[in-house]
Amino acid sequence: MNHKTISEYLEKRNDVLYVLAEKLTSLSAGCLALTVTFRRDILSGNNDVWILKMAWGGFILVVIAFVLLYLARMELYRRVIDSAISNNLFISGKQPWYFKLAFYALFLGFLTGIGSLAFYGFTH
Repeated sequence: MNHKTISEYLEKRNDVLYVLAEKLTSLSAGCLALTVTFRRDILSGNNDVWILKMAWGGFILVVIAFVLLYLARMELYRRVIDSAISNNLFISGKQPWYFKLAFYALFLGFLTGIGSLAFYGFTH
């Protein structure tokens, strides 16, 4: 595989990741908005508010992770531009350190939020 082909596959992989991140963030923001708006109807006398708060925490984590992913994406582009301006033959495609943190936080937050809501739904 040549350098151009590898670069194209890395770009495609990253594009898929960012689209997935956008979808998970949209779902999380929607769930957060709906559950906060209708929390009185959802709780209606139940004392298990901790489950709902855990779901909210997970959804908020997804939104924060999404922002970090996009900040990492901007940093990567800045590095590529800086390399191109300095006529550097080697352009590093290495993501910043917080990219991996945001990547895992995105999925952990989404699974926590959805799992908590599902648990709450099944138990009530």
